Amino acid sequence: MKIMTYKKIFILFFICFYINSNEVSFYSAKYNFQSDDFSVTGVREFLTNENGHELKFNASNLIATLGFSSKFDLENEEVISKNYDINIKPKFLNRDQTVTFNNESKTVSSVGRNTWTSNVENSINLLDPLNAQIMIRSNISKGIGSFKLNIINMRKGGYEQYLFNLIATEKCEFDGEEYQCHIVERTNKDSKRVINYFIIKDLGYIFLKITDEEEGVINKLELKELLSLG
Repeated sequence: MKIMTYKKIFILFFICFYINSNEVSFYSAKYNFQSDDFSVTGVREFLTNENGHELKFNASNLIATLGFSSKFDLENEEVISKNYDINIKPKFLNRDQTVTFNNESKTVSSVGRNTWTSNVENSINLLDPLNAQIMIRSNISKGIGSFKLNIINMRKGGYEQYLFNLIATEKCEFDGEEYQCHIVERTNKDSKRVINYFIIKDLGYIFLKITDEEEGVINKLELKELLSLG
């Protein structure tokens, strides 16, 4: 089995959340990822406690166990990143990584698979690959059809700026029901990679699926079962 690229894994697994202008609600959902050489199904959950908010995903099959977690605060509908953890077994894959956001010293540091420290400009709000999904949903729900997000570069530090555009609205189907879906395209001027997010408006703007295409290779993450919402 070929090992999927690191970037493809963390972009595609972190897809489902529910947020409105006043609060973030709990959810649990089952998603399946498919590519030519890798398939896994897992559960994503949103949790909140006295320490803030957390989005996490856990999945396993006969080959590997995957765990991802983003811890953050929400202030004035903006995500304030705190910690982002990746844990993958078997260990020989060497994919474990922890990223820590120090919002007081304005630095971001990483240990594990990639080790680096980056300074952050005061005017820049950096997101991790998981909690960036919250801002996508929030912007689309508020009718913002074009926006940019700054997402950390997991390999070397710093960040990359991505452009998100609402390119279409069409009917889609989930669990035997028909819904309206917004299609949002993510691009970067320095890459040929294109990611499309299919967002179900009437289910709290959760993601029905994401398609990730680069040089003719397509990977897909798709909602299979909504366990709880709200």
